[in-house]
Amino acid sequence: MTVLEANLPDHERIPGREHPRTVGSRHNLAAALRASDDLPRALARSWHALGEARRVLGDGHPATRAARSRFASLRRGLAALPGPYHAVPAPSGPP
Repeated sequence: MTVLEANLPDHERIPGREHPRTVGSRHNLAAALRASDDLPRALARSWHALGEARRVLGDGHPATRAARSRFASLRRGLAALPGPYHAVPAPSGPP
């Protein structure tokens, strides 16, 4: 478990699950997982962060557009890898 994962429950409690800083914390966690090559979890966390950004901030918010771009970039990067990541479907469920 990373420090960011350990701190996420605190961010969800204070300042709250729907606070923009908490949404940002979710994005940071996805980025850290990607940087550490934990690609399946990075993709799942990025998808969740995008959904939360859309719900909390709205589709037109710059942070939501950035989250959408980061998710798409991660997905393209995974699809370019050989092996099990070659055909990466989007995680199920909305964002």
